[in-house]
Amino acid sequence: MLGRGERPVMTIHVLHAGDGYTYLTRNTASGDRVREGRDQLSAYYLEGGTPPGRWHGRGLAALAAHSPASEHATGPVAGQVTEAQMKALFGEGLHPDADAMMKAGASVKDVKLGNKFPVFANEIPVLVAFNTAVKEHEREHGAAPSKEVRDALWKQVARTEFERANPNEPGADDKRVLAWAAKEKGKVRQPVAGYDLTFTPVKSVSVMWALADPETRAKIETAHQAAVGDALSWLEDNAVFTKRGARGEQQLSTAGLTVAQFDHYDTRAGDPNLHTHCAVSNKVLGSDGRWGAINSLPFFNNAVAASQRYNAVLAETLRAELGVEFVARQVGRGKQPIMEIAGIDTALLDGFSTRRAQVRARHEQLLAQYIADHGHTPGKHAEYALFQQATLETREGKDVGPEGSGSLGKQLTAWQSKARALAPEQAQGEQLLAQCRIAGREALAAISNDPDAAPDRAWHGPAAAAEEVLHKVCEQRSVWRETHLRTAAEAIIAAKLLPSGSDRRELVDTVVERALAESMIVGPGHELLDTTTGEIPERLRRDNGEHVLTNPGGPLLTSSRIVDAENTILDAAATPTAHVATNAVIDAGIASVEENEPFPLNAGQAELVRHFCGSGALVAAGVGPAGTGKTTSMKATVAAWTADANRLPGAAVNRQVIPLAPSAVAATKLGDEIELTGNTIDSFTYWWTAMGGRETYLTAHQVLADPDAGFLARRDARDALKRCPTGAMYLVDEAGMASTRNLAIMVDIAEQTGGVVRFLGDPYQLDAVTTGGAFAMLARATDAPELTDVVRFGTDTQQAENSLALRAGDEAALDLYEQRGWTHHHNTAGEAIDEMVAAHLADTASGRNSIVLASTREEVAAINAQIQAHHRSGGRAQAGRTVDLSDGLAAGVGDRIVTRDNDSDYRQIGGKRANSRVLNGDLWNVEKIHSDGSLTARHIEDGGRIHLPASYLTANT
Repeated sequence: MLGRGERPVMTIHVLHAGDGYTYLTRNTASGDRVREGRDQLSAYYLEGGTPPGRWHGRGLAALAAHSPASEHATGPVAGQVTEAQMKALFGEGLHPDADAMMKAGASVKDVKLGNKFPVFANEIPVLVAFNTAVKEHEREHGAAPSKEVRDALWKQVARTEFERANPNEPGADDKRVLAWAAKEKGKVRQPVAGYDLTFTPVKSVSVMWALADPETRAKIETAHQAAVGDALSWLEDNAVFTKRGARGEQQLSTAGLTVAQFDHYDTRAGDPNLHTHCAVSNKVLGSDGRWGAINSLPFFNNAVAASQRYNAVLAETLRAELGVEFVARQVGRGKQPIMEIAGIDTALLDGFSTRRAQVRARHEQLLAQYIADHGHTPGKHAEYALFQQATLETREGKDVGPEGSGSLGKQLTAWQSKARALAPEQAQGEQLLAQCRIAGREALAAISNDPDAAPDRAWHGPAAAAEEVLHKVCEQRSVWRETHLRTAAEAIIAAKLLPSGSDRRELVDTVVERALAESMIVGPGHELLDTTTGEIPERLRRDNGEHVLTNPGGPLLTSSRIVDAENTILDAAATPTAHVATNAVIDAGIASVEENEPFPLNAGQAELVRHFCGSGALVAAGVGPAGTGKTTSMKATVAAWTADANRLPGAAVNRQVIPLAPSAVAATKLGDEIELTGNTIDSFTYWWTAMGGRETYLTAHQVLADPDAGFLARRDARDALKRCPTGAMYLVDEAGMASTRNLAIMVDIAEQTGGVVRFLGDPYQLDAVTTGGAFAMLARATDAPELTDVVRFGTDTQQAENSLALRAGDEAALDLYEQRGWTHHHNTAGEAIDEMVAAHLADTASGRNSIVLASTREEVAAINAQIQAHHRSGGRAQAGRTVDLSDGLAAGVGDRIVTRDNDSDYRQIGGKRANSRVLNGDLWNVEKIHSDGSLTARHIEDGGRIHLPASYLTANT
């Protein structure tokens, strides 16, 4: 995860009522110094700290016109934000000038903006007892308890309340007690006061801002603030609604947002990072003249679209104002490229991305507190929340006085000095803009001379762009709303090289409209919206003309290609074929497998085999969670399907089974387990669609019968018939991870070639990276048989049953791991990593196979670095000549690496899989580093050697 403000996006976080806003005013209000009419950050270049906040948004006019105590107002809410105003609006839900108004004669009721923030009782016994204990300590000692004392009080109270609530568990250990107390504490509810939207440009914009001359710097600031304002205005038009009705069924338009903006110019690590926090009040004025709260659903749903709009508008403005151009920068395997200003040295982008150094320190504190409060380490979502909290909290103890280290003038000097060390050839001051303009023109000329080098930047008109938008959205989801189309359109058009004079804003709207026209509405309309006149009554109509009962984000959409693919799969499950194995053949197949297995197939495994071989349907599905004996079931399926007695009439060979899986490693593993050659699903679907395989197969017999057919045509025809033999069963494992499109293509392959498809997977498994969900839909629609007996754990039936509960998302299943001592608690992530590394090294030293899992790539890299350091210190790995890998580490002789991309250009020499291509997920031991940056490695399982060039290593290992 990145440090605060380092994502080139708009991020959004909830501000809770009370003191949830104070991290902004504590760090950015600068003692509430008045700006004296100067709006730009340049006013603070030589002063300490950052500028105070400023008011923004259409909601300010609503405050002036519709406040109950407007006659007591001392003036419109505008200009500088004060601590008192933030406390009133975000802390108490009152008019920002509530204090001044009440001094002028207004009552508390007069300054309320609708309903007060809800006060949740939160009468949770352990919390009530803890608060009582804290108050008693304060009375006895005359001061608030220290952190250590609070921790001790919490543990003491937690045990007392645990024993009262769980009389049947006397003597429970601290882990059990604190875990229970954490669950109780998690029941606390807090009211929402608003949202913090943080707008941050790409790193090259901040670097240019820090190194440029004052005039250019001011233009960048203006462009950034204009892009922020544009995004907020777009949100006001499209995403800010308030609910009415007993169940919140009405969605009313509002007068707009009340926003307190705070400008920052560095990261916690002190790197240049221009960004703006926008504290958005949850109080909005509805079109009915009443104050209410923002409907968070459409607000959050449109956040990504607003982020992309900010990025696009900023880039447009900088192109127009400065004459710079943006080029794609690759930022790592599996990540989308980032559009950076041409001419800014990548050494500066990396060097000024210190990222998490200071954020991590605060995160470690928050993590320790979390464990003390909850009794266990946080899960994935809680861990992410802690990182977010760490990025938003203040820089404790930072000197922001006029002569302190917080002076932007001193920061600029330091950044410019560091830049000269990082990139001596990078111009600064007035020369920087000229250098970037030249680099931009050169980049455009290179693309013009070779359009194929950057096909994503070519503009082919609105229709082609709309198709590109739909393709991108369809790859990511099976249903969508307009905001998803707009998000894709903003990103795609921002990268296009448009004809001179083109209006990007207008083109985005046009492309979105075209994409909407090509989409289909999912589900029926709302029956209450029908009217005899076809018109919506004024009192039920939002400002944009929509009915107040409709979803503000528009209807749920899909495309005909998604619907057709889903229908193809479902229809195939009801389509009979002539390919059916008899009960006798199936029984014989099961018996033949049982002869070589330690246990007979259980009832579920046998039922799955009978379903796959005996259903006769074009498509059949089976559900097999991990550890339930899928492999044995598939072996029996293969035995029955390929048996002599199951041969097609007149056929020269038996029916075949073709094993397939989403990834190459999974396909290879599947093939090895059932003693066949596994293939990826993509290898079949790509050949069938993109390489003309469908047409080749359908004309193969005609070509082979034609004496005038050429050698290549006849060869391709024979290959097609061999690849897709009549009567084949396409056995797709891990089908839940395959895309809907791929599953539908596999159905077409089977239908056209006279075969059948059998999908096996787990709906609870990780879904497809591309559009998925079809397997789960098919399993539900056909009541697919499911393996429910976990065989992986032998006679440990408790763990077997518990694994199924864990699979279904039952958190109580984690209790077994606690009871057995299989979970380990640490005060910091660093301690956890240290223990995992030590356990891994102990395992490998004793000859065991051992694997360490972590939730982020950064953590994996840290773990790998420790393991590598150990092996180098012990002589197993060498630190001499090394090659760079994609995770930032360097590999030498003796290191173990994993390849992350299937590539047929690089093949093994020798070993059990001689001449096989390099696969995603293969493990290798490095044997030699070559002078050109390439290496030779040996596969750890089959012993084959491979030579990989530097280009592959830096991108895919």
